Amino acid sequence: MKKYSILILAFLLILALTATSYSEPNNWAKAEVDEARSKGLLFAEADQNFQDYISRELFCKLIVRVVEQQKGEAVQVSITNPFNDTANEQIVKAFQLGIVKGVSTTQFAPQNLITRQEVAVMMMRAFRVLDTMNNKTLTQNVDISGIAFNDEASIANWALQDVKEAFKLNLVKGVGNNTINPLGNTTVEQSILLALRLFNNYQSYTIQPIVSPTVPIVSVTQPSASEATTESQFQTELQTMATEANNPPPIFETISQANQQPQPKSDNLIFDMQPGTTIIQASDIAVDPDGDPIKITKFKPKNEIGVKEALYKLYNVKIVEDGKLSVTKYSNPLLPSGSVAFTITVSDNITEPVKITVYFK
Repeated sequence: MKKYSILILAFLLILALTATSYSEPNNWAKAEVDEARSKGLLFAEADQNFQDYISRELFCKLIVRVVEQQKGEAVQVSITNPFNDTANEQIVKAFQLGIVKGVSTTQFAPQNLITRQEVAVMMMRAFRVLDTMNNKTLTQNVDISGIAFNDEASIANWALQDVKEAFKLNLVKGVGNNTINPLGNTTVEQSILLALRLFNNYQSYTIQPIVSPTVPIVSVTQPSASEATTESQFQTELQTMATEANNPPPIFETISQANQQPQPKSDNLIFDMQPGTTIIQASDIAVDPDGDPIKITKFKPKNEIGVKEALYKLYNVKIVEDGKLSVTKYSNPLLPSGSVAFTITVSDNITEPVKITVYFK
């Protein structure tokens, strides 16, 4: 009876763990996701599946929402949809505004995962649209001299300047080791944080005009030499103030922030393993808030109450090239079925490695 009770408890534990949910953002992103939601930047499709990688279509809709919230009204479509692989109105709006282009003259590839260089380009184009709408010049003459990345050769020519300007304006950040990982992808929750950064950065920067005071005429007599000098200095100071108002300092200095550890992609990570070998990448179980490249560095079995040690004999686990995990599952009818847990260590080579519990069944 005791044996069956343990098996029932183990089964219930496994059943509970299989209820994997991506309906909540990770703890490191929750406050900013809540802020984005409160500012009207989210909509149903972007307010779920936070750990999934984001598509070109969904990121496009996020950026259009930022523009519309800044403008205070919806963008009205006044062109014919040029794409034959999507009828999404938000994509048409983004094309009309000049924020996006297709992968060809007739194709947008809405379900393709967006790359980090495409993210930077779209954000800079949206920033310029906001400039035009508000009669500002915040994106003109952004000084990118001296900005160079170790993986710059991987950045497409059409994206290079926008990537550097977005980095200068603190809209996007590097991924460590002076790299930008231009062809990497980004998750839904990371994209929400980027949209919020664009919204907040633009909203927070305003120029207060300096109005030259009117100096009343109190005497028609000629001023003395010392008075004339004082008046001249005063006029010079006014001119200097006006010049500074028309030529403000760089908009946003790059703020150095502490690099964050990789985070589990979900609170409950369960892999339904089939007989044979499966390769698991670090990105399958973790996400890095800063976009740093991550890899698996260690693993070890994790003993769970009610799970027989014999189950571990069904698996051959080892680390292979590029920090990936090779998991081979054997078929053995003499052993009971069930799940096993492993503690897997993920590292970004910058911060303290993080240990994540993963279940194989």
